[in-house]
Amino acid sequence: MRPISITDLTARRRTIDVQLPVELGVMTVTYRPYNAAIEKKWLETSVLDIGRVEKLAIQLADILLSWDVENNGQTVPPNKETLVQFDAQVLNAIFNAIIADMTPQAPKELRVNSGDGS
Repeated sequence: MRPISITDLTARRRTIDVQLPVELGVMTVTYRPYNAAIEKKWLETSVLDIGRVEKLAIQLADILLSWDVENNGQTVPPNKETLVQFDAQVLNAIFNAIIADMTPQAPKELRVNSGDGS
């Protein structure tokens, strides 16, 4: 058995399907799992004097790496500027799917299908 490298541990990525509000269907996102550095940024964000939707957009921008969102055939970056355009229901669907995927004790029916075979 070979040792696990720190690079492998810190470079983890997950790809999941996110069920959006019914009229929008399903989107696929790739995110970096939550860690202490992201937690610290999220705690700093939580005390900002901005709305809840903007906070959620900032938090998602910290972990989203890619997705299948397009505009006129061009992939749109999953950044704060894009995310603040979405309504709370869409942002919550993305956030909740990621949290469910990262939480091993979540009931199986709440887990999202993973793109990496797990």
